[in-house]
Amino acid sequence: MKPRRASVKLIYKEKDITSDIEADVESISHEGNAADSSDSLSVTINAMADKWLDDWMPTKGTTLDGTIFTHDWPEEGQEGQMNGGVMTVDNIGYSGAPGTMTISATSKPNDTSFSEEDREFIWKNTSIQKIAQTIAGRYSLELGFDGKDAEIVKREQKATDSSFLDDLCKDYGLILKAYSKKLWIYDREAYKKKKVAATIDRTDIVPGSFNFNDGFDGTYTHGIWEYSNQKKKIKIRAEIGKSGRTKRISKYASSQADAERRLQAALDNANHGSTKIKFKLALAQIELCESQNVNVTGYGKLSGKYFIDKVTLEYSRSGLEQTLECSWVSALEESESNGKAVTLQNAPLYYTSVDKKPVRTVSGKYYLYDGVAVAGRYRITNLASRCGKTPVGKNVTGWVDAKDVRSVT
Repeated sequence: MKPRRASVKLIYKEKDITSDIEADVESISHEGNAADSSDSLSVTINAMADKWLDDWMPTKGTTLDGTIFTHDWPEEGQEGQMNGGVMTVDNIGYSGAPGTMTISATSKPNDTSFSEEDREFIWKNTSIQKIAQTIAGRYSLELGFDGKDAEIVKREQKATDSSFLDDLCKDYGLILKAYSKKLWIYDREAYKKKKVAATIDRTDIVPGSFNFNDGFDGTYTHGIWEYSNQKKKIKIRAEIGKSGRTKRISKYASSQADAERRLQAALDNANHGSTKIKFKLALAQIELCESQNVNVTGYGKLSGKYFIDKVTLEYSRSGLEQTLECSWVSALEESESNGKAVTLQNAPLYYTSVDKKPVRTVSGKYYLYDGVAVAGRYRITNLASRCGKTPVGKNVTGWVDAKDVRSVT
C-alpha cells in the first residue's frame, strides 16, 4: 500500500520555481477566509545560503501562486489539490538567526488603486450588482455575484473602491471577496442554509485541539431602523423582533423595504459568530474550504451544523495540518423560523437567555415566539397565536437552547 503524502508547487512571477527552492522550503501555509479578510499564502524558507539575500531575494508587489497536493489521500489512488489562486507578495521578513525568510502574499487585485486610491462619487438609480460590475470593469476583473441584488437610489462614495464596495455589500447582507482577477459577492446567510459538505466526528479531530466559545456581547434579538425627513415629509420605521437586546439604527433609507433589508443585514452581521468552534483535523480534508458547512458530531450539545469561517492548511516536512474555524448554524436559522412549531424532549427551560440554572424541563410541541437567537437560545410559547404578541411576559413560556430543538415545522 502506498503511503499518504503531500507535495507543493510554487509559481513566482509566472515561473515555476518548485524544483529550484523545494530543498529550502520549511513550510507553506494557506489561509482562506469566508469574510472580512483576504486569503493569504505564507512561505517559510531556510535562507542560510547567501543567494536568498542576493539574486534570489523576492520583491514586494510580485505574484505568487501556490498549490498544495495530496497523493493517495485519504485512500490509495485518491488525489486532491488546493489552490488559492494568484496572490500578490505584500511582506517579506528575514531573521538572521538561524537564517529564515518568510514570504507573505494576499489575494487582491494587482492594481493597487483598488485598495489604495480614494474616490469621491455619488451613485444614483443603480444597484449593488451594477456598482460592483462598474468597479470590477475599472480594474479588468471578472465579477461573480451569488445573492439578491438591491436597488440603490443614492449612495455617496468617499473611500477606496475596495472599502466602499465592501461596506455597501455588508449593508445589504452580502459578502465581498477580492482576488487577483476576480471579485466575488455572495449571501452568507443563504450559504448557511446549504447542505453540509462533510460530517466531522470527534474521532476525526486532534485530541485537545477543539475549542468552543458561546458569547453574548454583540448579539441582538430586536432591531429598529428609523429615518425621517420633515422637509420631504418622509418617515420610515422598520422593526424586526419584539423585545430584548435592541440594535437601533438612525440613518437614511430610500424606502421601507430598503430599511427592512438593511436592518436584517445589520442583525445578521452582529449575530453571526456568536457561537464559535476551532479545531485541527487528525487527517486533513483538502476539499473543505471556507463558506461551506460541516456537521460536527460527538460533542453532545455542542454538536451540530457549522459554517466554515476560516480554513488554514499548512504543509511542512513533517506533514499536512488543517485547522477549521466555524460559526454555529442552528436548524432554526435554516428554516426562517419565526412562528414555527418545534419539538422538545426534556429540554431545560430558562427564565432568561443568560440564566445558568433552568426553572424546569419541557417536552412536546411549542412555537418559536420571534425566531431570534440570543446566546444560543430562543424564546418559545405554547400557542401559535401568541407568537410575537405583547406583553412578552404573558405570551412567552421561556427560553430553550436551540441545540435542544428536535425538529422545526
